[in-house]
Amino acid sequence: MRDEHAARSIERGLRDEWGMSGLAIVAMGMAAYASIVLSHLDYVPIWDGRIYADCVLAAADRLSFAALGCAGHNSQAYTLPLAMAVRWLPGPSGSGVPIVAMNIVLGLVALAALARLLGHLLPGRGHALERALTCSAVAVHPLFTASTLQPNLDFGTLVFALPCICALVERRVMAATVLGCLLVFTKEPALIVYGIFVLS
Repeated sequence: MRDEHAARSIERGLRDEWGMSGLAIVAMGMAAYASIVLSHLDYVPIWDGRIYADCVLAAADRLSFAALGCAGHNSQAYTLPLAMAVRWLPGPSGSGVPIVAMNIVLGLVALAALARLLGHLLPGRGHALERALTCSAVAVHPLFTASTLQPNLDFGTLVFALPCICALVERRVMAATVLGCLLVFTKEPALIVYGIFVLS
């Protein structure tokens, strides 16, 4: 009963803050993002993306801290969910589809965090349209969609950086600490990013 009341309260708060049209625009942006990426499932990663995809496929066979570090980077936090998806999602051996599927999930988490962060930067229902359009523009931006298809560690940094900065803005110290630990294990520059977040 208490959980149901909490869920209704959150839903009411979202409607009040964003309005139905704002929520609809964000939902359409997220749906467009997933549709764009899913329409290119036959894409074969090239250059660095091929290196990272091969690393994830190899890490799926032997889940270890060392195996999850791709191309000499500390990428364990980002590589682990991708490797788990390869291991557990059905599909032909060596297929990149589970990697893309997990990247879509991570991308949607990042977009949800961005929407929440925009709520702090542009609060109130009067800015709902601007927030919704900004979030949707990021969702369908070619760099964001391409990074979902072409595995790269910078996408992992973004995926963990957005919820981390959101937790810091909301002063949720434990969540920010956990997300910060995950963030620094995506790629070395993420350590600098996290340091800047905390100092700010």
